[in-house]
Amino acid sequence: VPIFHIDLYRLETEAEIINLGLEEIIYSQAITIIEWSEKLKSDKKPDEFKLGIEERLEIHISLKDETTREFKFSPVLLSPRTPPLFPLH
Repeated sequence: VPIFHIDLYRLETEAEIINLGLEEIIYSQAITIIEWSEKLKSDKKPDEFKLGIEERLEIHISLKDETTREFKFSPVLLSPRTPPLFPLH
């Protein structure tokens, strides 16, 4: 499975994001990891993402100290038919 990593940190405008061709990547058969995804939040509905992004796994990383990070995994709108995130085999 292809994996795409997209970092939106330096992008300032919606036009810059659209010019990336992000929609093609998101709707491909790949895993897409997006840093600074809050830049894709809808202006009118801050709880929603642009480009129709709904089903997703959100990963929040917090710094606890110099050498410790905390990872929080939150599945959002993943259907029961979605393959398990962490299969047990």
